[in-house]
Amino acid sequence: MTVVIILSLYFLVGNGTIASLLEESRKWARESEYGRATEYVVEALQEAEKARDKVACAEILCQMASLDILTWRDAQAWEHALEAERVSRVLQNDTLLADALLQKGRVCVYANVDGSTPREEEAMGFFREALALSEKAGSISRQIEILYNMSQALVNVNRFNDPIDRSVYREAGDALEKGETLSRKNNRPDLLEKALPYRIRYYRQGGRLEEAVACCQEALSKADETDYLQRSQIYNHLTVLYALTGQLEESAQAHQLYANTTQLYMRQKSDFLLQEMETRYEAQKKEQKIRQMRWEIWSLSLIALLLAALLCLSIWMTRRLHRQRDALDAANRGKEGLLRLVSTSLTSPDFGVRARKTMEEITQMDDTEARKHCMALLNDAPGELQQEVSDYLIKLSTQRKSAAKNIGLTVREIEIIRSCREGLSNAQIAERLHISLSTVKNHKQNIFSKLDVVSTQEMLSHAEALGVI
Repeated sequence: MTVVIILSLYFLVGNGTIASLLEESRKWARESEYGRATEYVVEALQEAEKARDKVACAEILCQMASLDILTWRDAQAWEHALEAERVSRVLQNDTLLADALLQKGRVCVYANVDGSTPREEEAMGFFREALALSEKAGSISRQIEILYNMSQALVNVNRFNDPIDRSVYREAGDALEKGETLSRKNNRPDLLEKALPYRIRYYRQGGRLEEAVACCQEALSKADETDYLQRSQIYNHLTVLYALTGQLEESAQAHQLYANTTQLYMRQKSDFLLQEMETRYEAQKKEQKIRQMRWEIWSLSLIALLLAALLCLSIWMTRRLHRQRDALDAANRGKEGLLRLVSTSLTSPDFGVRARKTMEEITQMDDTEARKHCMALLNDAPGELQQEVSDYLIKLSTQRKSAAKNIGLTVREIEIIRSCREGLSNAQIAERLHISLSTVKNHKQNIFSKLDVVSTQEMLSHAEALGVI
């Protein structure tokens, strides 16, 4: 489940990045900054391929083909449109396929510049298929764009005909009229405005110059005062139209207005680019500041972690020292208590014997049983003293057990060492432990070997030094 969520977030983030890059590309294309627009669309394609988003790839390839057409890179536009068509057909996505076919048709229309290699018929085939797919998908804006391009393709068919083919001319007008009607019906003034250059070309080709002039004047009345690019294009059309109708003075005035609005557009474009550069600079400054803040936060976090680790280490060491000190204090109190107990029990001749016997016995007991034996030995002592001495004796017993285990001495061998410490002979030891004399001698040889000694006296000294007895 976690993996699914992570992948979903990854693709959502990836799609957001792709969408923003495409929007940036379209923004720069509207400003006729096709180089900058191409940079963004190429980056968007890389992101889409990284995310393995086939739908986004097809959409981006169509956008790349459109930019290639605007920058006269017909071969690249054709390759991008072909790849977009291939991906769209695999995905069975009618909307994307219609867009890819539209771009292929546009390449055919724009590639025919001298009439020697007419491709309008090929273009019309792509446009008709794209229009059918758009109608099926219900994409109104795509239908309108296709109809406008169909009109342009049909106008191009007559471009080198003198006189023009009237049936083709009427077909061009029908496509244009249908696109404009769809724009009005769906309340799309932006798409209706796009029909202007197609409508002017259509009127000019049919010799309907007065209608073309009226179309331009109507467009001027509706154009935004600050949309200098559109206004300059309209004045350019009027310059030619007035010249064709013999209105030379009006043509000169239109040309002057064209020059003025073109200059204003260039200044507007420069201001926009300057503002964009300033925005980018501010964004880079903010990004740099954010990176610096992140570095500082990471550094402070690392320092805080190190200080926390040092603090934890200090607390652990302090507690360990306290535990060691408490253990040492308890051992010292046990020794002192034992000394006080021994000093007060000197009048009891059997206390030493009983204490030695208790130490030998508790070596073979667990802690609970060993504590009972120690309490029995110290039943005449105060309670606190009993506790401290018992703790000490049990700790001493544990140390002896560990020492014996490390050396490898058995319980029987320890009994023999303790018997030797009492001064018993081998025969007396054999009688006490109910074993043969030869067995006692064998045990002693094993002990000598383990302690690396050669005599009974060395054995006793070494065993006492190691804490075995």
